[in-house]
Formats: sequence, structure tokens, C-alpha cells
Amino acid sequence: MSLKFNVFIISTLFFVASAYSQIVVEAENMTLGGPYAGTVSSPFDGIALYGNGDNGVITVQFPDGAGIYEVSIIGASNNTTTASVSLYIDSEKKKSFSFTGITPATQTAELRLPDLGTPAEIKIQLETDNGSNDTYIDKITFTYKGAIIILPPPVIHDQGAYYTDIYRNMFVEAGLDSIAVKNKLQALWDHFFYGEENQKLYYEADTDEAYILDVANNDVRSEGMSYGMMICVQMDKQAEFNRLWKWAKTKMQYTSGQYEGYFAWQLNADGTIKGNGPASDGEEYFIMALFFASHRWGDGEGIFNYSFQANEILRHCMRRSDAGGGVTNLFNSTQKQVTFVPYGNSASFTDPSYHLPSFYQLWSYWASDLPRRSFWAECASKSRQMFPLFANETTGLMPDYAEFSGAPRNEGDHKHFQYDAWRCIMNVAIDYAWFKADESEVALVNKIHNFFESKGIDSYGGLYQLNGTVLNNNNDHSPGLVACNATGALASNQSIAWDFINDFYNMSVPSGTYRYYDGMLYFLNYLHLSGNFKIYKPDQDVQLLTLSVSSATGELTLKPLFYSDIFSYTASAANNIESVTIKAAAANGCTVTGDTGTKNLNIGANIFTIIVTKNGYETNTQDYTVKITRASETGAGNDCEILFDFESEVYSGNNVTITSDIDNPYVSEINQSSKCIQVTTVGNYSNSVVGLPVTIPDGLTFGTYFQSISFQLACTGSSLPGKNTYIGYSDNGINWTVADIGEGVTVIGNSWSERTVDVSNSKLENLRNKTGSFYLGVGIKSGAGTEYYMDNVKLTAFPEKCTPVAEIPARLNNLSVSYSGGTLPLTPLFDADKFSYWASVENAVESVTIEAAADSGYTVSGDIGEKILNDGANIFQINVTKDGNETDTCEYTVTITKAGIITQIPTVKTNGQNVNVFANNNEIHIVSDSKILRTYIYNIFGALLYKAENINANNFDLISTDFPEILIVKILTEKRVYNIKTVNRTTNN
Repeated sequence: MSLKFNVFIISTLFFVASAYSQIVVEAENMTLGGPYAGTVSSPFDGIALYGNGDNGVITVQFPDGAGIYEVSIIGASNNTTTASVSLYIDSEKKKSFSFTGITPATQTAELRLPDLGTPAEIKIQLETDNGSNDTYIDKITFTYKGAIIILPPPVIHDQGAYYTDIYRNMFVEAGLDSIAVKNKLQALWDHFFYGEENQKLYYEADTDEAYILDVANNDVRSEGMSYGMMICVQMDKQAEFNRLWKWAKTKMQYTSGQYEGYFAWQLNADGTIKGNGPASDGEEYFIMALFFASHRWGDGEGIFNYSFQANEILRHCMRRSDAGGGVTNLFNSTQKQVTFVPYGNSASFTDPSYHLPSFYQLWSYWASDLPRRSFWAECASKSRQMFPLFANETTGLMPDYAEFSGAPRNEGDHKHFQYDAWRCIMNVAIDYAWFKADESEVALVNKIHNFFESKGIDSYGGLYQLNGTVLNNNNDHSPGLVACNATGALASNQSIAWDFINDFYNMSVPSGTYRYYDGMLYFLNYLHLSGNFKIYKPDQDVQLLTLSVSSATGELTLKPLFYSDIFSYTASAANNIESVTIKAAAANGCTVTGDTGTKNLNIGANIFTIIVTKNGYETNTQDYTVKITRASETGAGNDCEILFDFESEVYSGNNVTITSDIDNPYVSEINQSSKCIQVTTVGNYSNSVVGLPVTIPDGLTFGTYFQSISFQLACTGSSLPGKNTYIGYSDNGINWTVADIGEGVTVIGNSWSERTVDVSNSKLENLRNKTGSFYLGVGIKSGAGTEYYMDNVKLTAFPEKCTPVAEIPARLNNLSVSYSGGTLPLTPLFDADKFSYWASVENAVESVTIEAAADSGYTVSGDIGEKILNDGANIFQINVTKDGNETDTCEYTVTITKAGIITQIPTVKTNGQNVNVFANNNEIHIVSDSKILRTYIYNIFGALLYKAENINANNFDLISTDFPEILIVKILTEKRVYNIKTVNRTTNN
């Protein structure tokens, strides 16, 4: 039977203990049951439970009736391992208690007993025996604490903690004393870091290193090390943080080979590798803990330059490919999901508990690799989408392993809800508490809470099939799972959230052999729920964190993609978009003003300015501009007319595509004033037909969609009077059904005359009824030897049948750069919506030829044709303008860097400091005789690609294949002088 009351007591700590009534049960007075139960006289007079099913039962009167009771049990193990016992009241399991070691210990919990009988049956029973110990019980004490008070559901804050810097103390919200909550946090630190041998997890090594020990397995794991570092930065314990980080950095991180940059997931305590390769959750927590350390304490030197180290791990994690068979990226670049293990087949699926969207969101703000910031934002969004896909529709439980699709990974018991999956609800709740980015996270937490409430909040087990069936008869009410479920309260709007918090707060702190995983989760979640797990931010610059433009039909695409360090953007809107909504958010301590909110759009260019101001510093501002071009009005004279002018092979209209398919022995293409069709007939009055494939929209016929057919004719003679014009159709382009629609127009040699045929012409009855795809034929009957020309075949649809669409904004459709030795490869590859390109050439190349083209109706101008190159960067600009609409323009830039004549690697000398910057393929080397404070790497357009701060070394090497060939490197030395150097990674200069 499960508890159905959503209750908790508010004033527990304000009663006087002596006023409470107590009921004491001496265990030796209980009736024994089970196969082996007996009595003991040492270490106390009590009972011994030897095997599963052993129990003691007694009936007790409770004069105070239902209410809140503090229950304490004195017990012990027969050896140094941990022994457990379950408490049942009136046949309902209420709590599990654990005792480590042979010395009697008292374990206490606070229980809500709303259905307490008078009298009530009390039973203690052994259920977790694995042969490692026996359980001894001395006595059980029930202390009445007060009536059950029903609390209202938690009130979720309007904004996430990232934006408000307000972190909820859920224990205090539940009515617990703030001093007691604070004291327990300190007690956790003392317990796990400096406690007794059966308590602590933190072990110091050498003089300045330490590790977190998985006691049961006697090894050190990247998971535990990174958790330990996160706990230290949240507790403001820098010395212990540095010890843990140095051990991890120097012993766990691979410095060469296929795993270079990753951390071995499992080591022996002496620092030797026990388990090869990384575990993805360790890397994630290392990165986040280092960022927080940088922002809370500032960067130090060497390996204690926290932000540099965090960015280096990020860079190493994503410098490989996604292909299986070897070491891969930590995150699959296509799926935008973290891999289970970035190696071989293990990289082809994921672990839902590794999904940390709150972390990825912060990386998208702080990563020094600016182009990849958008990737981290996409990963955050993808994880939020995946949580409901991972979760069972009824229980909300997620599996240990899952496919990238969200389906459970059928790999042993890992398709079930097991130890890894405990953390999923914690990850969901923290993301919601910090960012409130997805309301589905509340629904998911509520669903998980409802499931565990149905299993008994104080007694549910730890392992389940996703449908809620208990797995492997597991009844262990594990502290790690209890802690994670309690943190779910941060994203809950149900009253039962308080029950989960109460269960966690009153649970004994893990100790003994299996204290590692439970203990780490216990500590992390206590930090979350007490409001002490915080986002530590950098000193923010005056910059936007987010910028978006949307309309009634959806999001507009900004070009380039938004980065806080890029200040100008463009976007295109269809003609029917009359207004947009601009949203922008700045870093804390900054105010956003200017053109935000709903803005009306005029036809053509609309320029909006968003201003970020540092609070209290009105002169410290940054402007961002967004140029939104709204397309001109379209109608029957444009989108409803489909022109086949023979200028290219493919012509597109609204719903019809016509492709040139000139399959006739008497038809050839010539160029008479413009490209057109030439028809030469042989024999007297022979026919020639030009076939144009046509597809009619579903549900319409040719006659109900098209209104007229027109074309232009010319001939070689002085005139071509009285000749018959033919229009027809064919299903295969060979056998034609044609109709003589009457006298042709009079044409005069080498001049064009237009002929228009109404589709309603009675002779076109068969054509009018055609549907689907077929060939439209246009031809003429002429005398022997006569040549005629046809151009500009135009189909005009009924205006009400076609849907006007926005015009394509001004764009190139081709861009290339060539020289005497061939074609230069552009970086990036040409894309009409990418506006900046670069290439590099050797010093011997003196000129290049730039070719660019745009669609019909657009004019290309600027730096096209042959261009002379100077040494260094040569910047060329190509402009595209819509004919007749000067505001619809687009600019492309191509920077071609010509290598200089290098006799030796140059040295930049400033104020007596020698700073040498040079490159060799994907390696960048910086050598200085002064301490290097900062290094910035820009592309040739000035966009920041990489930043490293407080390197505090005279020599700095950066290896990356992610950078373009030509880079600008700026170095800030201790004399605060910039040393600027342009390097070409392929020519070693």
C-alpha cells in the first residue's frame, strides 16, 4: 500500500524534545520469524537476522495516533561491511536502515504515518543479505513530533536561476530550519572529505594531489574525480580542488596516442591505468567544474589556468570524426548528442544520464571556440527534446543506454532503469531550474515522481524495467536514487515533491563499503536542494547572450549565425511577413534597449539596432544591428507566369517545373539576339514540335490551371503568312496529339512577333483535360527549307490557382577563383548564403580571375574578372543587386592571401620584447621572452576564433585542424602590448 497523503511537517525543530511521547521497542521482546532469526547478547541484548526473510514482529500501542514520528534504530553489523534492515508498519514497508561496523550505531529517520493503527504491527526484516554480514538489532524508538501538515505545491520561479542568480533552498521552503540545513552541509563535507575511514572518499596523495576512491572497487574513476572537483568549487574549497585536478590532469589525461586529450575512466589508486579510454560523463563534469573554478577563483598558472584547461578539453573532445571503428568525437556532430563512449561501436549510441543540457547551454556562452558555440546550443536543445523520447510514456523511467532515436539500447540489463539512469531526473530538473527552457521537463519530473510515489516514497527500490516492473528483485532504497529524485522537486509543481525532499533529508549519510556512488550523488543533490550548487559566471563583457527574430510563420534565419562577438546580421522575409518580433537578452549587469519587441516591416531593407549598456556605465555600450529585407509584392505577372526562355536547362514556377527536353532531329539551339529554338523543316509542309515536360498540381487539369499559352516567332524569309500553328501533348515525347489552332501570325524575317493562344480554345479540348506529368508540344507547319525561330514560351496560370511566394533575395549562384595553375579551393565551399571566403596562393602567383554569376533579374558587379595580387591579404568584394530594386543587395567578400618571400621566420619586436609567431601546417607556435597573458586568434575577416587567457608561459603551442589556413594572431604580454602576426599554416610563415 502506498501513501496517498502529500504531507510534511513545518515546525519540526521548534518542539521541546522532552515534551515528545516516546515508544521504545526492545528487539529481544519481538516474535522472531524466518529461517534463521535468533537472539544475541553481544554487542547488546537483541536479535540477529542472518538471511533474507528473517524478521522480528511486535504489536505496539501509539497513544498519539497518526502524525510525524522520529524513528531511531540501534543496530550493528557482525563485521566491517554494511548491514541493512527494513522497517514495516502494518505490513507496509516504510524505511531501510543501514549499520556499518561492529560498534552499535543509531540510525534515525523522520516518517509520516497518516494511517497508523492503534495498536500497530511493527516488523523489522532482512531483505538485502548477500552473505557478507549478519544484522544485529538492539531497539527501536518512536518519538511523536507533531501533526501532519499539508503543504501546497512548490511555487516555481518565473525565471531560471541563470537569469536571476536566485537558487532555491528547497529544504527551507519545506519548513526545515536554515541553520540545521547549513550545518548538515558542513557535516557532509567533513564526512566525505575528512571523516573516519568508513566515511571519507577523499584521499590525499604526495604533497599536492588527491583522489576520490571508489571504495568497493578500490579504484579511481573520472566520474568521481569530476564530481569531487564540482563539489569543491561549490563549497569554495580551492586547495582540495587543485589537488584533485592535478591528480586527474597528470595521471588520468592521455598526452599522446589515439586518446590524446581524453581522460582514462578508471585508474588504480597508485595512478596506473586500470580501464582504458574515456567515460563521457567524466569529461563533461571536468569541463564544467573548471569553468566554474575559473569564474569563482580566477585563473592561475599552468594546469591551474582553469578556463584554458576547460577549453582544451572541449577542443580535444571535438577534433576527431564521428565515424566508428576508432576514437571519435565525444558528441556526435550530426545527432548533437553525447556518445556513451567515444570509441568504436560504443560511439553509435548514448546514455540518457550523460545528457546535461544546462552544461551545454553554458558552454555555448563561454567556449573560446566561437564558431562551435552554436553547436553547444544545439546540443542543449537536442537533449531537451530527447528526454521525453528516452522516457517510458507511463512511468517516465529512462534506460541506462539508449539509441540516438531515444529507443532503449538492447544491451543486457542496460535497456532498463538502473544505476546510471538514476541521474536523469536530476539532469532534467537542474536544466529547468537554471534555464526554464522547456516546460515538458516539469511534466516529465511529475510523471517520475508519481511512479515512485506509487511504489512507496520511503521504500521504493532502485532497479526497474521501464514499465515499472521491479528488476532483479531489487528492494534497496538507495541513497543515490533518493537524492536524485528529491532534486526533481526543483522542477515539480506537485505537493508530493515535499515527500521526496523529506525522505532525502532524513536518510542516513552513506558510509561503509558502498558509499562511493551513493555518497557522491547524495552530496551533489544536497548542494542542489540547499541552494548551494550555483552557476559561477565570468565577469561579463557588454554583450548579448541571445538574439532571435521571429514572425507569425516561424523563426527567421540570421546570417551569420548568432555569436555574442559578432555585431551585424541580416535576414530575409517573404512579402507576406508584415512584422517581426526581435528578442535579445544580455549578460547579467547589462541592460538591453533599442529595437526589441514587435517591429513592422517595410518592403525592402529594414535596419534595427539593439543596444547593450553596462549598468551604471552609460558610456560602456555595444550596438548590434539586424538588417531584415522584406521581399517585394508578387502577383499574376510574376509567380503565376512560367517562362521558358531557353536560357538554361531548368525553369521553375510556383507549382510547375518545365525542363528543356529538345528531342527532335530538326530542332537545334542557336543564338539569334538571345538563346532560342531554331526549327528547320524538310519536305513540303512538314511539322516540327518542341516538347516541354509539364507537371500539373494535384487535383487540377491543364485547362483549370493554365489560362493561356504564348510564344514568340521569327523566320528567315521576308514573311511567313498563313502558316498553321500547332499545340499538343505527348506522354512520351515521341507520339504527339496535336491540334491545328488556326492561322499563324505574320512574321517578318529576323524580327519577333508574339502569338497568344487561350487555353479555352475549343480545339484544345483534349489538352485541357490532361493531368499529372506529360510533354507540352508547341510547333508550326512550314514549307520546305523554311527556318523559323521560337523563344519565350510562356504559360500563364489563373491568378486564383497559384500562391504568390516571396522572391529569392539577391544571391550569387556561382563563385569561383582561378589562376594559371588551375582553380583555387575556397574556404568555405561556395554556398549562396555564405558571404565570406578566403584562399591562399604562393608568392609566384601574380593574378587571379574571379567569376561570379546570379540568377536572371539580378546584376553582379564589383571585383570580378582578372585581379592583380599584392603580397599579403587581397580583399575583393562582389555585389549582387536586384534589377530595379537598389535596396535588395548582397555583398560577398573573397580574401586571397599571397605569401611573401620568406627568408627566415620573422620576429615581432615591441618595447624590447621578442615575440616569435610561426606555423607549420596545423601547428601554431608562439615563443616570447616575456610572460604571455593572452592569445587571440582571428580569421582574416576579424572574427574571433579562439582565445586563451593567462597562459603564463613563454612558449605556447596550439594544434588544431579547425582553423582556416590564414590566421591573425594577437598576443598580449605582461607589458600589455599587442604583438600582431599573420600566419599561413600551409606556407610556414
